[in-house]
Amino acid sequence: EIVSPSYEVQVIEFKRNRKISLKDILEGIESSELEAFVAQYAKKDKSFEIILKAHFVSRLVTGDSMLKYHKILSEVIRPKTLSNPKISASNKKTIHVILEDFSHQMADLLSIEDYQESSFIIISALDKIAYLQHSYNIKDKSFDKLRLDFLSGLGIILNQNLAPKFRSEIDKLLLSNVKKSYYLPAKNNLICLMDDHNVFSESDKTELLEELISKKTEDADQQNIIITMIQVAVPFPNLVNRLLDNIGQDKIFLALSDLVKQRKFALVEFITEHEEVKYMLHKTAISCMILHQKEEYKALTEMLQSMTTNNTPILVMKDIVEHLSYDYLRQESQGLHAWIEELPFGMRCSVYAKARHFEELVAALKENGEVEWLKVYDTLLIEQGYRDLVLELYKHCSTVYLENHMGAKAVEYMSRINHRLISISEHNMLTQIQESLYERFSQRMNTQ
Repeated sequence: EIVSPSYEVQVIEFKRNRKISLKDILEGIESSELEAFVAQYAKKDKSFEIILKAHFVSRLVTGDSMLKYHKILSEVIRPKTLSNPKISASNKKTIHVILEDFSHQMADLLSIEDYQESSFIIISALDKIAYLQHSYNIKDKSFDKLRLDFLSGLGIILNQNLAPKFRSEIDKLLLSNVKKSYYLPAKNNLICLMDDHNVFSESDKTELLEELISKKTEDADQQNIIITMIQVAVPFPNLVNRLLDNIGQDKIFLALSDLVKQRKFALVEFITEHEEVKYMLHKTAISCMILHQKEEYKALTEMLQSMTTNNTPILVMKDIVEHLSYDYLRQESQGLHAWIEELPFGMRCSVYAKARHFEELVAALKENGEVEWLKVYDTLLIEQGYRDLVLELYKHCSTVYLENHMGAKAVEYMSRINHRLISISEHNMLTQIQESLYERFSQRMNTQ
């Protein structure tokens, strides 16, 4: 006699090509069996164990809630040492899974307005991401996206009417984070977010500015560090002047240009207009940028007309020209005509192209006669229906050149035109140009 097992057996009909799903398995398992399996498996797989702990750690009640998130992250993000110089690919993957899980937990906690628990996740996560990015030099975009997610969550918290004691506790923890040696401000960073929410006192700003001055380097983050220092220094003239004493005004100008694009006009205007601040460089150019961003077009046109390459460095003028919008140029083309005509050739062409003044662009290119400039605008003109004029321009440029050059120079010049037209799939145009040149220079070719 065959004795059946004491537990109930689940019978499932399978199709030939159907995989066994996890759901099929789980539905037939007692919770105690599953619990035992998970515990046993976690002992064998440390990555699984830490991911499992991270997923449920928010439910753990402890005397120091933030410490539990810090401990979880510290298990996978060890201090960088000679014996532990880098993060392995598998460990990096585990860290990402945990931080992503923390991001989801943060969102869930914010949805039920549990700002305390969510703030502990955010502060721990931001601190460890900063360590990864700057101590281990991890530049993965996926980690930076998580950093921005946590900053967004923190912004929600700081916008709340929090209890004074709790708000003070958060402020202290955040201030501690940004003063750490490995913290370097990136674009959209914790320091600027804190300043936007009035976290810093004047003494905090003084101390923080000195920290940032000591951290400035010549690497790719320098611009973001300078922008952050500007935000920290404002609205205290003595701090701004301290910054100016340590950072060249040319670098401050570039940072102010970026701040205008971010529409942080109050910061820029404090630097350029406050009577106690010693900033002096390219103030008219900055004012033009602000007027453009504010769409105060009439005032901008009037100010631009006072700017020439005689009183403004060519690179500064180029930056302004490149950022003039189509809407502005369309509305102010009449008043700007004389100013545009006085611009250097390259800038003038840039304005014509942006303003869609294609006839003026074609005329300028023909007058210039340089094929390298024509190559900059040929595809744009073709797309806008000026193919015949582009053909004539190429014929004109090549004819003028061949009239004045022979031998290797002529061959090299035509090779550049051939390569360009083939690269933009204008084979027929190339054939037409070659036929025209053969007709014009056939006698010379036959004698060579």
